[in-house]
Amino acid sequence: INLPIQYEDFFIHHLGKIDCRPLYHNTNQIWPVGYESSWHDRITGSFFTCTITDGGEFGPMFKVRRCPCTVTSMPDADTVISNINDEKIDNDQKLGFEKSYCELGFDEDESIQMHLHDPCELCSPSCYTLQGPGNNCQPDGSLSSEYMEQLQQHSCYMDEIGEFFVEGRSSSSVWSMVSQTLIDACIEIFKQSGVLQFCCNHNLGDTRELSSPLPELFNAGAGESVQNLRKFCSSTGPKHIPQVIKSESDLETSCEELRKWLNQDRFGLDVEFVQELLEQSSGVQSCSDYVLLAERCSPAASKTVGSGFFLAKRKAEVHCETESTSDELCRSLKRSRNLDSVVENETKGKAPPPGRPLSTKLPLELVGDVLQ
Repeated sequence: INLPIQYEDFFIHHLGKIDCRPLYHNTNQIWPVGYESSWHDRITGSFFTCTITDGGEFGPMFKVRRCPCTVTSMPDADTVISNINDEKIDNDQKLGFEKSYCELGFDEDESIQMHLHDPCELCSPSCYTLQGPGNNCQPDGSLSSEYMEQLQQHSCYMDEIGEFFVEGRSSSSVWSMVSQTLIDACIEIFKQSGVLQFCCNHNLGDTRELSSPLPELFNAGAGESVQNLRKFCSSTGPKHIPQVIKSESDLETSCEELRKWLNQDRFGLDVEFVQELLEQSSGVQSCSDYVLLAERCSPAASKTVGSGFFLAKRKAEVHCETESTSDELCRSLKRSRNLDSVVENETKGKAPPPGRPLSTKLPLELVGDVLQ
């Protein structure tokens, strides 16, 4: 399995080096020096980077840095971990979405897709968005660097929580500090302006198309090790936190929800598939107190790639499978549409050419209104 590895909104960047000193492991976990992971919280618009460094004879140092996700480049994972039991459900949902999308796209040979996907020739702010994993609209080559800088500054302005850094002697205590620090910042922002806004320019669907844990995986009857995976999935987070908070009652309720949501260890070292990876590193046998995963639970019950609970795929394979399924379905629908329209074309004649794309004359946000 190649790094970086992605599971939902969680990424593993470096496995680090195993230190066999007693304070660098216990019976259930190993804390490698140089280990690095990250987690993207779409609820608060945060990107947290977790690292472990050598703390000498007193044990490792656990560190977490928070940055606004709006100004942070999202990791480009090489391997995607997904739940193998949900592959069929996830594919069925994708097919349903793609079918409705393709039916819209092939009502005519040249359709709304052409108008919306055609590069816009206007250099107006309405034609551009900040680049990011969830944005398909890329800036035109003629867009000035000055304008892009203005957009970036605007994005920085939107997130008022800013960057912060905490460290401690245990991963759980550090995440408790993360939770409290972010909540304190939220309260202070609200006191100063009377408004608190959470900003994330990444759609919840950005990772849904790469990994697959659906709500069925996290139902009430799921075991503790499965429930422990919920914390990496933003779609299982608090549902009732407003993006813009304008009242003290909303602030109080939201802070309480955020305290529960953020006060969870997200280094990932308590997760079985991460432990599975670490046990493949050299030096594990020298950790005298550590008990191997296979000795703690049966292989069939463990939530690992080796047990078959998870499926590990190269990210390129995931994209290829998605595109192949989508292309085949769209081709099938188009062939069906073409056959159905043969008789109609014989009586009504050939449809007129599409003409110039509307986006060469109109801002993108007005194209839909004009077509309607």
